[in-house]
Amino acid sequence: MWFGHISLPVLLVLPTWTASSTVQEVQVVTVIFGDALANGYTIQSPAYNVAFRQARLQYPDALANVTRHSIYMPGTFSCQESAALVPLLAMDLQDAIERHHGLSVLISPGCSLEVANLGDFAREWNVPLLAIVAGDASLKNIERFPTVVSFASSDHNSLVEATLRLLELHAWSTVTLLCDDLTPGTLGGFSAAACRALTAGLAQNYPKFTPNIRHFNWQSAGMNQTDLIANMLERTQTESRVIVIFAATAVLLRRILIVAHRCGMSQGDYVFLTLIPPKAPALGTVDWRFGDAEDQVAFVAFQSLIVIHNPNANWGAIPDVLQEIANETESIYNRTLTAEQFRSDLTIAGYEVVTSLAEILNESHQTLDLISGTTFRAKFLNRTFNQRSRSFFIGDNGMRVCDVVLNRLNTTSGYLQSAWRFTTMSRTFARASSLADTWMNRREPPPNAPFCGFTGERCLGNIDKSFLTKVSVGVFSVMTVLLAGAVVAVRWWQNRAKQDEWTLASKHLWINKFQFQESLLARSRYSRQTFWSNTLNAI
Repeated sequence: MWFGHISLPVLLVLPTWTASSTVQEVQVVTVIFGDALANGYTIQSPAYNVAFRQARLQYPDALANVTRHSIYMPGTFSCQESAALVPLLAMDLQDAIERHHGLSVLISPGCSLEVANLGDFAREWNVPLLAIVAGDASLKNIERFPTVVSFASSDHNSLVEATLRLLELHAWSTVTLLCDDLTPGTLGGFSAAACRALTAGLAQNYPKFTPNIRHFNWQSAGMNQTDLIANMLERTQTESRVIVIFAATAVLLRRILIVAHRCGMSQGDYVFLTLIPPKAPALGTVDWRFGDAEDQVAFVAFQSLIVIHNPNANWGAIPDVLQEIANETESIYNRTLTAEQFRSDLTIAGYEVVTSLAEILNESHQTLDLISGTTFRAKFLNRTFNQRSRSFFIGDNGMRVCDVVLNRLNTTSGYLQSAWRFTTMSRTFARASSLADTWMNRREPPPNAPFCGFTGERCLGNIDKSFLTKVSVGVFSVMTVLLAGAVVAVRWWQNRAKQDEWTLASKHLWINKFQFQESLLARSRYSRQTFWSNTLNAI
């Protein structure tokens, strides 16, 4: 059963203020399905409460007539289930919007599919919709979503562009995508959206890239997880050396890499990429260390992995905010945050949405009666929001613009470390450390394809056909050069021999006058001796 919480202490952050004669009333409605680990009711609501409370102290006049309400449906829902329930919720939302005389603003921590459906209704109601988690590239469509602004700290557009730049840098054109569809109770919405985004990016760059897409679902496979992974990787070996893993949890990612190691795929011939969101409890920590018997195998397997993600919040700059959110969660919602939940980028993204909204309301509160959903959205665009947690930019397409970090395992420290960095605003892809040049058992990146092809189709026995062709061409070329050289040499010697027979030109004569004189005297004596000798003989 749907129910709306209006003016209750647990959910109402600001008291219900009476509208003044000069400032229009604003209602902020947060729409939450279920109580998921990453973006559920008791995880997100404390961040909204803290942000509104702090914003009211900073902008007391602008927020005097602002109230916040929550519409929440208890339960556990997948991304697809939440999206399917949006039309049912729309009736309650429309009723709340029509009863309110003023600007209504919707905030949703839902996945991309859920926000897409909610965005269709927001378009018809002409009310702004601020998305916290949803970052699917489809939300850039301004004709379909003219009132949606995405504050997702994970920017699918930048992740895709950084991945394509990495592939281009290493001449990797044949790629296999392994997409989790979906592991229940996880951050599956992100992995599915990221898989769709990269699939579209590769398709748009065809034939530069040749993608192979494989989807998997552990629940419907009918076999145990290890066997399923092994069968999937065995097929992958026949089509690609570059494998992109979209796993909903860090546990699943580690399991895939361990099985890949046992399939002989962690010796330097293959490279694995994974696209993940900033720090999120549902994902867990991407690490080879789980404190189990497979840690050493995982350590080796992780050396072939490149982790691609948007930067986390600056945790060191907001310890008081994190603690206040934790206290709010425990005192109001009777829940104690785990260490993973204490530093959740999704929670901080919710905090950033509310503080950004307060900043816009402070600038616009005198003219809100002239603002529609589309014009209110425009106030967020092409703008940098400088917040304590981090600075971020909302582009002209209504999406947060994020940089990208590409990490690899530092085998000395045992931790993931930045190897490359992609700066989205300038679109520059740069080397960040020596890890960009370090490859497992190689001095260079793995080639795009094996020497004999993925299935040995380019080889005849143990000899590569193209290699034979290249050798034949090379030998023919060398023989041609040698033959031509021999012809030239023969002609040169023939010409030299002719010149040695008679050379009468004065430039070829060289005479030493002393030797010439001695030669004449010697010949004179010889001639006289010969003459007298002949004469005497004749007598």
